[in-house]
Amino acid sequence: MRKRTAAATAALLMLTAAGALSHSGATGIVKERMDVMNEISRDMKAIAGMVRGKSPFDADEATAAARAIADHAQALPKMFPEGSMIEPSEASPDIWDEWRRFVALSRRMKSDALSLADAAETAPDATAFRAQFRALGQSCLACHEAFRVRR
Repeated sequence: MRKRTAAATAALLMLTAAGALSHSGATGIVKERMDVMNEISRDMKAIAGMVRGKSPFDADEATAAARAIADHAQALPKMFPEGSMIEPSEASPDIWDEWRRFVALSRRMKSDALSLADAAETAPDATAFRAQFRALGQSCLACHEAFRVRR
């Protein structure tokens, strides 16, 4: 179980770290969504540190980070208007071909983030917290695998 959590965390962090380096020159909605992805990455890294024991568990910080991720997840579909693939966007044109799937993944991400916030508030159950973090990481990964293009 611990290895799966570490693997999911590592995969998520690699996906988000690479994106942070490629935002040079982004403007408009592309920059806005890249900034949001950076904020999600920052919050996921903070929670990952708690999950992996690298930083002390802070229920308030974990809850706030998870709720911020949920808010961003809800806003994501509006940040991908059709035709917004202007460089350096890493958005795949498949987003617009599979719009319902993209929106469903965004909703799943929001739901998983809210479940993580709930688990953080009941911190005595570290197993549930780790499981919800892993579920949220899988939501992020599923969307990135389907709808992100490496440039």
